[in-house]
Amino acid sequence: MRGKKSIILGFLKYAVVILAAGVIAVAVSDRIVDHAGIQYSAVAWDDLSYKLSDLRQDVDALEADDTAEKLTELVQSPLYGKTIIYEGDSIAESRSNNGGGYPALIAELTGSTYENFARSGAHLTSSDDVHSVVDNLKNLPDDADLYCFEGGINDFWGSIPIGECDPSDYTGPLDTGTICGALETIFRYCLDNLPGKPVCFVITHKIQHTAHSPNPSGVTFADYHNAMVAVCEKYSIPYYDAFLDSGLNGWNQTQSDLYLTACEADRGDGTHPNAEGYKRYYVPQLLDLFERILPVE
Repeated sequence: MRGKKSIILGFLKYAVVILAAGVIAVAVSDRIVDHAGIQYSAVAWDDLSYKLSDLRQDVDALEADDTAEKLTELVQSPLYGKTIIYEGDSIAESRSNNGGGYPALIAELTGSTYENFARSGAHLTSSDDVHSVVDNLKNLPDDADLYCFEGGINDFWGSIPIGECDPSDYTGPLDTGTICGALETIFRYCLDNLPGKPVCFVITHKIQHTAHSPNPSGVTFADYHNAMVAVCEKYSIPYYDAFLDSGLNGWNQTQSDLYLTACEADRGDGTHPNAEGYKRYYVPQLLDLFERILPVE
């Protein structure tokens, strides 16, 4: 509906400009059509001014109606007025060269607000050298409406150990220097300190050739993916599996050049989505996940 209104609005605005310039009077009743084409009879200035005023009123009415319809859609979104906390690495980071990432794009679509703690190069695991998701937990606000975590690729590139996930142990000690230990710590923290708050996790798309090309420790990102899925399912944490379900493949140069150019405008780097990449492969899927896990009010 809004698309049709935009077309009509565009034509009306064009007509206003033409009339205001006094170039042509758009008056169907004054039209004379012959086989040579279309000719127009003269229109009195008073009549032209009247038509101009009428068209301007139509434009104002359509613009007001379109704005009201947009506001209605925002209010109807379950995320309207909600605050979302994001934490992770450059895939979740909001930057000017990626359209603000999925946090900004989701906020624009839904009328939600957000705080983004994600940092480029961040690890899920504990680290003294880079931003660490697990080490930053106590700095997250506890009054938000939804929490979305993401990460793992920089741990992979850093050859951080995967560790082990014991599906029956919910209280034993954890090693936050491993992927499993860090992710379990994140989820335990949320369950204990953010009771009732929706929490979810994002597993990134297939980045470059990491899915099946091992890091220096001989481990592939497919192995990391499987471990993160196991931890999410152990704690019943909903997750968006962009690795398996997005359709975005960083190893494919055509897709990379189209959708993964946030860092290099002329050629994709196989890693960082641009605005269009987020709009296709992250935003719709995360909107569906967020709306599904929010409590009914």
